[in-house]
Order: sequence, then C-alpha cells, then structure tokens
Amino acid sequence: MKYLSLKILVLCILAPSVLYILSVLLIENRLHSLYTDELEGYYTGDTQALLSGNDRLKNTQTKNLEFIGPF
Repeated sequence: MKYLSLKILVLCILAPSVLYILSVLLIENRLHSLYTDELEGYYTGDTQALLSGNDRLKNTQTKNLEFIGPF
C-alpha cells in the first residue's frame, strides 16, 4: 500500500465528527427529558389540593418553587 486510501482518509476525518455529534445529541435529549420530568414534579407538587379545589394553581406553584429554592 503505497498511497493512503481515500476511504480510510474520509473515515478517519468524518467518523469522529459524526460520532461526536450523535453522542452529544443523545446526551442532550436524555438530560432534557430527565430534568423536564423532575421540574414538572416540583412545579405542580401534590395535585390533590388542586383537584379538590382547595388551592389555586398559582399558589401551589409559588409554594413549590419557593420550597426548592434558587437553582
């Protein structure tokens, strides 16, 4: 093999870039869903008071967000 193959050259240049982009997208999607679910749980909290009409949504959200504190 006297010359460097074009296939190997393209593979060595493009493969790391493609794998990096795919891994970043997968990690981003996973973390987004994880934190979205967690924040939704904090945001509404216990829904029994809301469903029974004893508390308003605005008051419940304010209490729950004050409880977890600043990020």
